[in-house]
Amino acid sequence: MNAEHVLFLEGPEGVVGLPGSALLVAIDETGDEALKDPNHPIFGLGGCAVMVRDYERRVRAPWSYMKSRWFSDVPVLHAVDLRPDAEQIGALNHFFAKFEFFRLYSALSDKTQLEAGLDPLSVVGPSLIKRIESLLPFCAGVTEVAMVFEDSRRVGRFIRSTQGYSFDVLEAGMRRTVPIRHFAMPKAAAEPALEVADFLIHTAGAQVRKRLERPQDPVVRQDFRVMFRCVDRRLTHGLEITRAGPTDSER
Repeated sequence: MNAEHVLFLEGPEGVVGLPGSALLVAIDETGDEALKDPNHPIFGLGGCAVMVRDYERRVRAPWSYMKSRWFSDVPVLHAVDLRPDAEQIGALNHFFAKFEFFRLYSALSDKTQLEAGLDPLSVVGPSLIKRIESLLPFCAGVTEVAMVFEDSRRVGRFIRSTQGYSFDVLEAGMRRTVPIRHFAMPKAAAEPALEVADFLIHTAGAQVRKRLERPQDPVVRQDFRVMFRCVDRRLTHGLEITRAGPTDSER
């Protein structure tokens, strides 16, 4: 296997090489699961996904070039802290509109109707797993799913809840199991996939908040349009949860 088709990540047992047939899923969070922030009463998980064999040319190389060209003075790109000028916004829009990788999220708000006993993470986590599962029919020959997270307490709970979980895929009439592996990285690692995930989930959360502000006449943010609407629909797998219980409702 060519070196460019192996991605090395730090796992619980040390450095692990992921084959080109692995699906890399970078996940970040937005908001607070307690939904107590009056300015952003949102909680969501999401990010980007791409086959390891495609990661270098579809995410890592173009993102790294954009960052070195237009954000050379920013060691770690963090959407919530960024105040880009028009040229930088153009560079970000070009990246998200041009390069093909999956974008996924699951989010809810303080307006979501949760059945007694449910909390935001216990709803959003399984919903995100379903979003990941929906990617697999588009990933020919996938052998495993590698979920990479920004290290945090909430994400740690999500990781523990998915330990031992796997997916079943059907190819050529044969059913097989696709296992999940978990990896945590600090934001300071500045791994392109995690930075891209940060922008995607931040924007998805901001769009949910915008819809809540104008429920009768929802406005689609320009950054959300670029990231989630101006690409092949097969690349976007996101939802806002409005009810969780016996009759779940999604938008």
